Amino acid sequence: MVEFLDWLRHDTVGLLLLASAGIALLLFLIIKVKLEPFIALLGVGVLVALAGGISIDALAGTATKSGDALLEKGFAGILGHITVIIGLGTVLGAILERSGGAEVLLSRLVRVFGEKGTPLAMGITGFVLGIPVFFDIGIFVLAPLVYVAAIRGGKSLLLYALPLLAGLSVTHAFLPLHPGPVAAAGLFHVELGWIIVMGLACGIPAWFASGILWGTWIGKRMMVEVPADRVVAESDKGARNEPHIGLVLLTIGLPMLLILGGTFGNVLLPVGGFRAALQFFGTPAIALTVAVLLAIWLLGIRRGITAQELSELSTASLRPVGMILLVVGSGAFFGSVLSATGVGQAVAGSLAQWGLPKARRRWQL
Repeated sequence: MVEFLDWLRHDTVGLLLLASAGIALLLFLIIKVKLEPFIALLGVGVLVALAGGISIDALAGTATKSGDALLEKGFAGILGHITVIIGLGTVLGAILERSGGAEVLLSRLVRVFGEKGTPLAMGITGFVLGIPVFFDIGIFVLAPLVYVAAIRGGKSLLLYALPLLAGLSVTHAFLPLHPGPVAAAGLFHVELGWIIVMGLACGIPAWFASGILWGTWIGKRMMVEVPADRVVAESDKGARNEPHIGLVLLTIGLPMLLILGGTFGNVLLPVGGFRAALQFFGTPAIALTVAVLLAIWLLGIRRGITAQELSELSTASLRPVGMILLVVGSGAFFGSVLSATGVGQAVAGSLAQWGLPKARRRWQL
């Protein structure tokens, strides 16, 4: 048994086996047992750490000292970077939803592109609104607009839904303020400005190919009717004091512009007060704070939404964020365990042997 544990903890094949077993157990618990991902990641991480030879003190600390423990450092390292960003981004998206900004954005795009260009308008709406709004929230907010567009056009629901979903998916996967890109920036120590640039470079072609081109092609060949229970006459909707399109675009675009300004100002401008100001307001937490305060005033209080309503709106929107943060934090802890047990080095060595030195260097970062 001692020899097996020594092989498991120090041999490359043993470490890879340990990682594979941990990931397989993790998938089994999440998919088959339906265990909460947060609990599954935490439990499997502890098991892999103990099997990999990490001491209990190093893993969890003691009752009087736990600040240097892998468990706390794994969580704190990533949550300290993304918690404020995700929280503020969620509140910003909720205010946009409550104010009717999504409907305003779509209506303006439909007028610009015409009825034939409505699928493109839906895609752009999903892409733009997907920047501050989580994927599932975006679906909930924009689904009625998809139904209305399909009813008006008399065409397949796919023609309008796929471009919208592609826009929401791409921004969720590639762009801040979403957890994945923000977490990647923190783990690899990359400024968010560069994440935005590369995310746009990769995301826009993916969005256009999967949402616009594929959505248009399949939407013309497969007829999907709007569900009967979703057919709601537009006259049934109450009159709404909708915000101006300029306010909507300002609210969505301001944090992105501030972050980009801080990133490139740090590279292109000489040391001085203006550069320092750009760096300060380009800090993601500061940029989002400015955007949220602006949205509270322009889209909220100025338009008759009371402070009490805004408080309740913020509270309700932040409830789902807790589980997201727990999953991200436990995932970071699991990654820290793999690194501490030597699995990262083992995988990097294997990749180097397969002729992938760049992948090796990226893993070791």
